[in-house]
Amino acid sequence: VTAKELMYQQALFKFSSMLKQKLISATDMSSTINSSLKCIADFMDADRAYIFKNSSVNGRISTSQFYEYAKAEVPSQIDNKDLQNIGYLGFGLELWLDAFLNKRAVYGATEDFPTAISEQLKSQNVKSVLCTPIFIDDKLWGFMGLDDCHSARIWDDLEISTLQELALSIVVVIIKQKLRDNIAELNEKLRKKSMLQRKELQEKEKMLIDQSNYAQMGEMINMIAHQWRQPLNAVSAACLKLSLHSELDTITKELTDETVTFIDSQSQKMSNIINDFMNFNKPTDNSKLRMKSIVDNVLNMVHAQFTNRSIELNIDVDETIEIFHNRKYVEHSLLNILSNSKDAFEDSNDIGKLITISTALHVDDIELIIEDNAGGISEDVLKKMYNPYYTTKVQGKGTGIGLYMTKDMLEKIPGTKISTKSDNGCTTTTITFKRLENE
Repeated sequence: VTAKELMYQQALFKFSSMLKQKLISATDMSSTINSSLKCIADFMDADRAYIFKNSSVNGRISTSQFYEYAKAEVPSQIDNKDLQNIGYLGFGLELWLDAFLNKRAVYGATEDFPTAISEQLKSQNVKSVLCTPIFIDDKLWGFMGLDDCHSARIWDDLEISTLQELALSIVVVIIKQKLRDNIAELNEKLRKKSMLQRKELQEKEKMLIDQSNYAQMGEMINMIAHQWRQPLNAVSAACLKLSLHSELDTITKELTDETVTFIDSQSQKMSNIINDFMNFNKPTDNSKLRMKSIVDNVLNMVHAQFTNRSIELNIDVDETIEIFHNRKYVEHSLLNILSNSKDAFEDSNDIGKLITISTALHVDDIELIIEDNAGGISEDVLKKMYNPYYTTKVQGKGTGIGLYMTKDMLEKIPGTKISTKSDNGCTTTTITFKRLENE
């Protein structure tokens, strides 16, 4: 090894280390490769440095110039359309392709290449060229080249091996960008998939909410009918009484006024029932709520139904307990639980039907406990009862979404959870709320 070669090798080592560090830390591949090509051209004393990337369409292998650095006095070829989609076959590049596939460099004076290639190089003012293949994942990705536009330069072995060494440095940043592109593509696919899943989930949730609302609307209408039955019967009886007095010619102004006042009071009672149900369905915000008020509101709506079915309600709710939640969510949830208890009594005897609603105050939480003695629930049903579309009721009587929506509504507020257990023919559902800090 001559002193000149030793100095060159030392300079190459330093330059190669600097270039690799620059490429490894790069974030913008295009600008990094272009600036690196300038460094390579300067180090190798070349007029132009460039990178071509291969592509394959219908089995035809072609190559296109992607990156280039050219000295100020040398015309740039980056926008040269003749250097895009060049077929290796049929353009005189067959020998280049064979050399590249065998991991050999292509080099020499322009005059020494086949006519088609020589003419193309001359049109770019190239006197001599040196190109080396770039392999990624054992596939020919493209090639990197140097042009001398001033002389028919003879490239020696040291220069050829130098370019091959520097090409490996370029491979690092190409692989890095490829990985970055793959990650970006994967992230985009995941983003689109997530958006699609979110949209499907929102649509499914909307469908469940709609179905739950329709089911509860039917329940509400049924409750209104029961609530109205007593005042309607009373109005009907008052009218019948007035009609009988009219037929007997014993009607008086006092009786008429009394009957009108009574009918008016019953009509007002029916109007109040409608108002109660309308308020029950109004959207509400999260706020501090008194537990007793929630329970009373729900019982006002179900009391008539439960009385008609001989279901006794035992209420033991602490009037001082307050929770932070959404009134509509808690009231609708309690209504769903009570409706399930009511339905569970359908096959029971009319004697001893009992639902107990109570509260329990603990250090960190508050419990609203609903217990019925309607026969209990099997272990298998307990595991599935809060799943969507799961129901043990006969077709047409249950949608299987009431308890699912109950759980979903309640647990929207952190610290709230619902659970159900069954023992000795009794079913106990417990709604646990986070205790307010000032309690």
